[in-house]
Amino acid sequence: MSSSPIIAVVGGVNMDLVYETERMPIIGESMDALAPNTAISTYQAGHNNPASTQTGSDRRASVSKKNLEIRVCMNGALGDDAYGKTLLKKLEDHGIDTTGVHTFEGAQSGTCVVIVEKDTGESRNLGILGANGQYEPHEPERIECLAGKAGKNGTKPDLIVTHLGVPRERSSSEDAKKVKKLVSEVYPAVTHLIMSESEAAILTPKPYEAFKDPKTREECAKHFIDLGAKNVIITLGEKAAYLPD
Repeated sequence: MSSSPIIAVVGGVNMDLVYETERMPIIGESMDALAPNTAISTYQAGHNNPASTQTGSDRRASVSKKNLEIRVCMNGALGDDAYGKTLLKKLEDHGIDTTGVHTFEGAQSGTCVVIVEKDTGESRNLGILGANGQYEPHEPERIECLAGKAGKNGTKPDLIVTHLGVPRERSSSEDAKKVKKLVSEVYPAVTHLIMSESEAAILTPKPYEAFKDPKTREECAKHFIDLGAKNVIITLGEKAAYLPD
């Protein structure tokens, strides 16, 4: 048994090309960005950090765990291109167990262009799934396979974090990064259901504009809790997030 808690992350691994701007360009407009950044995109948003003129800033949750008393095991897929090599090295440099990361020959790694408004932190994202669409666990019938090197000794992860950035039949619980309808049987297996207002609007379904009303957020959270999800979080951009009592 491992003495440190093990978090297994199951999902897409992307190279994000992040551009901060004063405002979003209108149709047909070209404009200069304030600053470029690159970020390893795994499972948790991290684009609201201050701008930097340096590239290569890795700003996602999974690469912030190196100095904590936990072990993080990434499970995903990369191409054998330059981005794939960079992503794998960055994850390993930050202490992430990459035993569960597959590299597919001839495949393109997932990428995403992210445009972030400086003052609001709101973003527009355009991505390519790439090798993420080919991901499947090493041993689909054994949850231990998600625990990296420790899993080879029969150790199970203490927490599994996953999202819909990989094919749904290959993952088991849900941050709605790539929104799809979920069957009701899934929700009782979900500990934390995390979604933005727009994702919540699709899953409910309710009009996006309705989520500006706190009552709608409360009703939405109750809906998913009634379906079996233990905790529901609705992210609100620059207004942080809604977590029901």
